[in-house]
Amino acid sequence: MLPKSTYYRWQSQGTLADRSSAPRRVWNRLLEEEESTIIANALLDADLSPRQLAFRITDDGGFSVSESTVYRILKRNGLARSCRRSSRRPKSITARRRA
Repeated sequence: MLPKSTYYRWQSQGTLADRSSAPRRVWNRLLEEEESTIIANALLDADLSPRQLAFRITDDGGFSVSESTVYRILKRNGLARSCRRSSRRPKSITARRRA
C-alpha cells in the first residue's frame, strides 16, 4: 500500500500525470552517420576484428565506440564473421594400455 503522504507529494509535483507511451531516445545511441562510418570502415578493411575497428574509429573517426557496439552493428548488417576459437586442449583423452 502506498502511503498517503507519498501520493500527495507525487500529486503536488505533477508526477502522477499521464506520460506519453512513446519510446524515449536512448542517450548513448549512435547516430546514423556514426553507424555508417563503422560499416564503411568494416567494408574497407574486412580483415580487421571488431576490436581493431573500434580502436581505429576511436582514434581517427572522431567518436568513441566500444568493441561490443561495433560487433552488434556488424552483426545487424550481416558483416560479422564468426570468431569461434578452437579449443587448445583435446576434446577427449583416450587412455592407452601398456602391453
